[in-house]
Amino acid sequence: MVQFEPEIIEYLQLKSESTQNAYSSAFKMFLEYYHDKHGEDKGLVHYLNRVFDEMKKPMREQRRVAELELNAFIEFEKKKEKSNNTIRLYVAAIQNLLKYKHITVSTRFIGNLPSATPQKINGKHEWKMEELKKFVKTAPTYRDKAIIMCMFQSGLAVNEICELNYSDIQDPFEKAVQPDFSKMFSSKTQSIVETVCNPLQRFNRIEIDVNELDEEQKGLVLRTLLETQETITEWIKAIQG
Repeated sequence: MVQFEPEIIEYLQLKSESTQNAYSSAFKMFLEYYHDKHGEDKGLVHYLNRVFDEMKKPMREQRRVAELELNAFIEFEKKKEKSNNTIRLYVAAIQNLLKYKHITVSTRFIGNLPSATPQKINGKHEWKMEELKKFVKTAPTYRDKAIIMCMFQSGLAVNEICELNYSDIQDPFEKAVQPDFSKMFSSKTQSIVETVCNPLQRFNRIEIDVNELDEEQKGLVLRTLLETQETITEWIKAIQG
């Protein structure tokens, strides 16, 4: 924040860290426009002073400097092909700074403010058993089959699957006891959740003959699932598209 005047830094320090970062980026973009138009020595305080100077004039003589500059700033950003939502974020940051200084700027007077782009919502597909069976059969390796089964059996999120370590099942696995991930941490709540992850059991649930696998292959399913985290991450990203 060292590139901003003390008055602006004081304002930013009242915000959360994430908001500081977002608003700082917006102010940098505004200053790029403002310097280009008014000179390198002119900053946000100069902009605020111009707005306050206009307010001192008789109402009939006042110009809406705040809105005029924002409209010009928007056109400046549009030429750089910034997204609608990014431009709206920049404008909101300037609006909030003005509001902090007791200046209200209505978007009704910012005629070229682009419409917000709706956020993409990922659809959910309800898997049928036959679909899942076909999907597992097309998986080229036991590792891939194990990942699919693990997610289907336990409901673990993608990042939770990727965070699995061989040490999570090492003791029961090497003692020939069925592995039980009953103390997996949920990434959403950071609380302990009760969930059992047993991919081999799920093979039977979708009518895949587990007897097709010998004991060495069964061990490979579990071991490769938990030892190749980097490869698993790449696989999951590929599945997500």
